[in-house]
Amino acid sequence: MSKEEYVTFYKYMSLEHAVDTIEKGQLYLNDGKDFNDPFENTVRNNKKRLHILCLTSGFQKMLMWSHYADSHKGICLTVEVPKSLVYNICYTTERPLENSNLDEIINRSITAMKMVKKPPKILTENYSSLSDYKKIAYIKSKEWSYEKEFRIVLDDRDVKKMLNKEININGEVKKMLFENPTNGVKKLFMNVNITNVYLGVGFINDYQKKEEELKAQEQIIRACERKGIPTKQMELSDTKYELRVAKRQYILS
Repeated sequence: MSKEEYVTFYKYMSLEHAVDTIEKGQLYLNDGKDFNDPFENTVRNNKKRLHILCLTSGFQKMLMWSHYADSHKGICLTVEVPKSLVYNICYTTERPLENSNLDEIINRSITAMKMVKKPPKILTENYSSLSDYKKIAYIKSKEWSYEKEFRIVLDDRDVKKMLNKEININGEVKKMLFENPTNGVKKLFMNVNITNVYLGVGFINDYQKKEEELKAQEQIIRACERKGIPTKQMELSDTKYELRVAKRQYILS
């Protein structure tokens, strides 16, 4: 079992898959078919199948809660993932075309990242060793830069190499990747260390919840209790357009 260096990121999600994710400690690697950016057709239509895990650098992002966590009724996970697999998304105004020099687009984006007042953490500047179809998956329009996204992008060859790779999560040896066939389609998951679960502002304050939402929220709290994962309720700031961790935390009766 090889020793991995881990980094902390965040994953916003709706209630639908939250309980299963917490119980199993696994995140789904998407094939890109349901991405909300229409310009990422280059990822979806690529002949090489990709498996993509999208992460971000913070848990207080108002728009991320709105877009990816059931309009603040969902959750945000704090997760630890292998550093060697994670790359920054490179935001640009240049749309990559078939004859584009992807390395130049990426390098210009990284240079621009370094020049902003509060630069993001840059895990690596070495994208040149990646195949072009992977590089494409790390390039997005500057319109999405508010997401401060990071990705793990694997192809089938990576998956084949890594399926038997073992990692240590809180003293427990697990496979890094896990295939789960669903309706005849193999879905790929990554075992991660979930260290914290943030509960959206609407997790307890939305009084128009459906019965299934209330049930899912109770199951999330119970799952965190069983796994020993701390939960933190988010709330609105009294003075700014910001989210903060609430002083009074949600307690399930």
